[in-house]
Amino acid sequence: MQPLDKGKLQHLGDIDPGLARLQQAYPHAKEAVVPYTWGTIGLTYNADAIRQRMPDAPVSSLDMLFKPELAAKFADCGISVIDSPDEVLAVVLHYLGRDPRSGKADDLEAALALLKGIKPYIRKFQSQPVTQLVNGDLCLSLGYSGDMTQARRAAAEAGKRVDFEYRLPKEGSTIWMDTMAIPADAPHPDYAYAFINFVMRPANMAAITNSTGYPTASAKARPMVDATMTANPDIYLDEASYQRLIPGQDIAQSQMRARMRAWTRFKSSL
Repeated sequence: MQPLDKGKLQHLGDIDPGLARLQQAYPHAKEAVVPYTWGTIGLTYNADAIRQRMPDAPVSSLDMLFKPELAAKFADCGISVIDSPDEVLAVVLHYLGRDPRSGKADDLEAALALLKGIKPYIRKFQSQPVTQLVNGDLCLSLGYSGDMTQARRAAAEAGKRVDFEYRLPKEGSTIWMDTMAIPADAPHPDYAYAFINFVMRPANMAAITNSTGYPTASAKARPMVDATMTANPDIYLDEASYQRLIPGQDIAQSQMRARMRAWTRFKSSL
């Protein structure tokens, strides 16, 4: 990717300060990408289904999923986990008090031990649980923060009254950013800059968020975003919540391979 000429980016200063700070954790990518949507990994759930099975369920804690005795309570209504090894392992390792980006054998074994304890209660590994949530095949999902908004919209369109909620775990979780970049060998980089500037216009950024249900990276776009999203403190975060997010890291290929192998072992284990 090309290091971006920031003088050609008209709306770079619009990026939410919290996101801009977190982006600095990526020593290489920070010079080459511009975020336009973002989100966290957390718990999306059917509030009524969870309440029926456990009125005092710890919905703001990963205990609800990572403690086998609690996960067992929701197995009958369906649990899914995002099929994203790096993100899931980061959340698990952080929950265990270990380096979330570690590729060390003992750290990965500890993460696998936790995951194997809850595997009997996991119905699906998937990255898009919205249809299954709306159809009633799932009641609890570890996944992207935009899943809740999409599930609410899909349920409303289907004429179903289902109360979906999302919680950013109190223990902390990972942040992700959808970004734009320019390949190093791009034949027309000025056109790419023009496109990035077009996307980053506040009205366009708000339109993208209102369509997809994922938060916008533009602070100036927020007043134009659906209030049901901006008013949700688990989706649009305050400063204290930003502090709970796991910073990014460029992981060495050897470490990443170890993480991928660990995930494959977990999924294929009985």
